[in-house]
Amino acid sequence: MHVMLACACLAMSACLSWSACAAEFSGRLLIDALAELETQGLRLIYSSDLVRPHMRVRTEPSGGEPEAVAAELLGAHRLGLERGPANSWLVVRLAASPQDAAAATIIGIVRDAPGGARSSGIRVRLPGTRRTATTTAAGDFIFDDLEPGRHRIEMRAGDADPVVREINLAGGRTTVVSLYLNDKQDPLGTLVVTSSRYALLNDEPAPFSFLDRETVENQPDLGEDALRAAHRLPGAAGNELSASTHVRGGARDEVLIRLDGLRLYQPFHLKDFQRIFSAIDARVVGGLDVYTGGYPARFGDRMSGVLDVRSLDIPHAPYREIGFSFFNASALAGDTFAGERGDWLVSARRSNLDLLLKTVAPDLGRPRYMDAFGRLRYTLSERNTVSLHFLGLKDEINLASSDGTENAVADDRGTYLWAAVETDWAKDLQSVTRVSHTNINNDRRGIVARPGLNRGDVNDTRSFEITGVEQDWHWQASPRSRLAWGIDALRLSGDYGYSSETAFDDSVATLSATQMPVSRELRASPDGGQYGAFVSNRHEWTPAFTTELGLRWDRQTYTEPASEEQWSPRAGVLVKLAPRTRLRASWGRFHQSQAIDELQIEDGMLDFFGPQRADHAILSLEHHFAGGLDLRVEAYDKRYRDLRPRFENLLDPLVLLPELEPDRIRIDPEHARARGIELLLESNDGSGVSWWTAYALSVAEDRLDGRWVPRSWDQRHALDFGVNWPAGPWNLSWAGGYHTGWPTTRVIGESMPQPDGSTSLQLMAGPRNELDYSPYFTLDFRASRRFRLASGAMTAFIEVSNLTNRLNPCCQQLTLDTNEDGAMVPGTVERHWLGIVPSLGVVWEF
Repeated sequence: MHVMLACACLAMSACLSWSACAAEFSGRLLIDALAELETQGLRLIYSSDLVRPHMRVRTEPSGGEPEAVAAELLGAHRLGLERGPANSWLVVRLAASPQDAAAATIIGIVRDAPGGARSSGIRVRLPGTRRTATTTAAGDFIFDDLEPGRHRIEMRAGDADPVVREINLAGGRTTVVSLYLNDKQDPLGTLVVTSSRYALLNDEPAPFSFLDRETVENQPDLGEDALRAAHRLPGAAGNELSASTHVRGGARDEVLIRLDGLRLYQPFHLKDFQRIFSAIDARVVGGLDVYTGGYPARFGDRMSGVLDVRSLDIPHAPYREIGFSFFNASALAGDTFAGERGDWLVSARRSNLDLLLKTVAPDLGRPRYMDAFGRLRYTLSERNTVSLHFLGLKDEINLASSDGTENAVADDRGTYLWAAVETDWAKDLQSVTRVSHTNINNDRRGIVARPGLNRGDVNDTRSFEITGVEQDWHWQASPRSRLAWGIDALRLSGDYGYSSETAFDDSVATLSATQMPVSRELRASPDGGQYGAFVSNRHEWTPAFTTELGLRWDRQTYTEPASEEQWSPRAGVLVKLAPRTRLRASWGRFHQSQAIDELQIEDGMLDFFGPQRADHAILSLEHHFAGGLDLRVEAYDKRYRDLRPRFENLLDPLVLLPELEPDRIRIDPEHARARGIELLLESNDGSGVSWWTAYALSVAEDRLDGRWVPRSWDQRHALDFGVNWPAGPWNLSWAGGYHTGWPTTRVIGESMPQPDGSTSLQLMAGPRNELDYSPYFTLDFRASRRFRLASGAMTAFIEVSNLTNRLNPCCQQLTLDTNEDGAMVPGTVERHWLGIVPSLGVVWEF
């Protein structure tokens, strides 16, 4: 009897284990078998049109872990499992052909409100199809085997109006979307009132979406750099080497760059050598909002544009990526913990430029850089979430000019640490508090020796400490009124040590207004505070008419004397002319102080200048055509006042040590202006092929000595375009750009009498920027192939920049030539931007 009882217990134990008992599943409905596995702790997400009610288990599984049993049950129906969000498993259709591999998947999560509880039993459908789903007990749903392109999702709960979302899907990818029961088509908190905003690199649709994540990842781009996506926008002017850009006629230092709410001061690698790459790895970017003008009052201290970067929310946990290309090697990992109350994300990237140059051009030096990012988030309670962030970068640069006459060495390090607390004080009142510390160290040395032209050396060391606290508040005062306000305070200190020796030959000294030779031994130690505050109100007067009024206050005390207070009023208006047509108008005043790290000590300046000012006026019209065609037209006028002097190299901005060159000049504008008309046309009709084109007619000018002079980056006509074509597991894309040539200055050789009665040739500069280079054009190409692996997926790609190998002029280089008498005489020769640049790479996601 005891033996029989023991055997029965063992049999029952075996049946309760993951090894199935005889006839436990065979013949049962598949949906019931999966439900039983879920009671054992396996979390599954699937749709009823995928796991059909009539499907039955065909053969008894061999046993094993619950996911293995589920995979075996599903495999008989050409279904399988993939990792989903929050330690779940997705039931997906197994690919049997390249077309199946290119199918897209939507995972949806339904909550009662942003940050609220998940809602079960909610019906979701794809309009225009028979596809429907009902949210599970965990509040999620799934649609798989979808065609790539634009899709609409409709959610309905009871008698409430349906919530409709549009989303762009990429072949072979899973897209996560959040839906809220109390959402409406244009919730006031997300309504865009101000003009000139573009949402890039987003996983989900956002107001003014342009170039979503999949499109940007598939666009050809030198060095896989996220910030270069802003170069595609109308009104942006940039050279192909630099990751920074001129926005609507402004200088490159007029753009505010933020990461997860923190201002970044020097977020570029090779910052003294054209800022070739940004210090933010493209793989960690979850979204990028770009303002090219008229931005809200919460953004201050820069007067042309904003790049507001958000870090990635991992698509599932755990999540890992490894990438390698000609330019970079990178790794990324993320996961959840504490029952999904917390999550973390880390990434690291190293440049391969030094290895590449060692192979193809060892005489040009060894530029090495690396960066790392980390984020840790934890939900303390239903009302409080805390996060810790880290960004570190390091450059070890050794560069030489192609002719060996210049050599520069730089060692740059930057560390950003910040913590944020998000608090829901009430349903309609939220705040975000940030505390930060930034440390930056720069060390630059170099020498130039061009016999018969110029010689010199420089030793430049700088360090900065910035500690700050800021707090932003949002209050939904009523369904039609939303109030925002905030304060920020920074403590800043810097230390500059600079020395240089410069001498020019008489033949080229006339290009510069500086008396030669020059010997500088300078030090400066600025110290003080920077303070800001803002308030703004967004009010919906009628469903068709909304305004946003704001006011910002700023002050700096690290300058001597302390700067006066700056008041910056701003206003925006949104008018819904028709369901698919919107008119926006913005006006605002924007001030920009000279940052603690921007003292122009290399040009002999030991004092900070007062804040600059720009006034923006913008009119924007947006229309969404049927069939996925979107049009936006904007006109802007920007007026500059109180501009500080700036220093430029008249002929060649690409030199390694610009302050040692004879063409270094000082520009003192009385004021400046930039104006233009921009057109953006984007098409994504759901067929898979998408395209966009942007055109700008503009002018950017300084007022110098009573006349208007084009700025060095003025481009009257500019056209950019892109095409993305998914073809099964392949993706092909083209992107190109054209603009009229940037201005340049004529250099004239004049014979000057000498005391001994002879003559010598000297170079003289003609009127500033009176000529234009020939037009610029580039065509870039990218092809990628996605492979499904037993663990994750791998994407391999090839990119070619400047596919036509066009020689686009960039500048003029000083040279020495031999005349008919055999004497050495100075001259200039035209230089060009990069020729054809290929790259190969792979990214493994698992």
